[in-house]
Amino acid sequence: MVLVIDDNPDDRLKIRWMLSRERPVAFHEAEGAVQGLALWARIKPDLVLLDLSMPDGRGEEVLRLARQQRWGDPLVIAVSELALPDRVSSLAQEGVKGFLPKDRLTQDLLSHAIEQVTERVRVRGRIIDQQARLDLACQQLAKAVDDCGLAYAELGQSVSEQDPPPIRLLKRSLQRGSQAMSELATELSDYASTQPMSPSGQCTWGDARSALTDLLSDRLEVRGQLDEATPLGVDAAEWVNLIQALVEHIPPQEPRRSATVSVDVESQAPNLVVSIPHLAHEIAALWPMKTPDSEPGERRLGQGLGTLIKRVRGSQIQLAVSQDPKNGFCLVIRLPNGASTPSKA
Repeated sequence: MVLVIDDNPDDRLKIRWMLSRERPVAFHEAEGAVQGLALWARIKPDLVLLDLSMPDGRGEEVLRLARQQRWGDPLVIAVSELALPDRVSSLAQEGVKGFLPKDRLTQDLLSHAIEQVTERVRVRGRIIDQQARLDLACQQLAKAVDDCGLAYAELGQSVSEQDPPPIRLLKRSLQRGSQAMSELATELSDYASTQPMSPSGQCTWGDARSALTDLLSDRLEVRGQLDEATPLGVDAAEWVNLIQALVEHIPPQEPRRSATVSVDVESQAPNLVVSIPHLAHEIAALWPMKTPDSEPGERRLGQGLGTLIKRVRGSQIQLAVSQDPKNGFCLVIRLPNGASTPSKA
């Protein structure tokens, strides 16, 4: 899906004509900054061709507002008659991936931009397909593991004092194995049925903070100031479920410290920082599900992380993970700004 924001109708017609020669594309055009912002928020384009100078606003301001509201993650290419080096450099820092001068706009330049965005869409489709295959495999494996657990349970029927000691030992071992398999089957099934968060969810920082306080109680520390009415691009109930899936899987044998919510006042969006001091696991060991030989009731942080990653895919929540031998494990979850009504840029 392509969005062209340009106040010149001749330039828009030229770009539309060039694009139509390349391949069939869903094409949207806006005749100014205000209309461009409204369309950007509504259609979530894959490619934006953005004029830098329009009567009702500068292209940089349109880009800044769209990025701030996190309306998707399109490939943005600036199109302008102006090509000042310092301006091009500034745009690159804001996330613009290319610059097309209007006086030298050619079919080849546009074709290259379309190829880039097509590859991004193709990769996104492969990820969705791979996730669907993984979910199906998890469902099938959950069924097989559950069947094995039932067979173990049948073999390890109630222990009798009349049983010889080796038989009692074997039955207890089968019972433990049955319980572990049942838990593993549930974890696999739960993961397979986990759905992504709504990309259009909304709440205020006050709602999100209250939800976190109820969930983490004395393990929550808020640093910094943010207006309680600040809109966030996440549903409060989904936010609670997301964090709950994580904190419930923190290994109980590891020491816990208060999860820390820090507020970045400059960007008007909060970060949730979950830290587990002295967590000895390597990063790669945090991801696997529990194994059938795990102790009954044993929790692994990787289960919560796996669910979290699947839930936030497609949303604008950003994740960062670090592992420090001295300070332990740290996960940063950055909440997106909520959408607001586009105003004149």
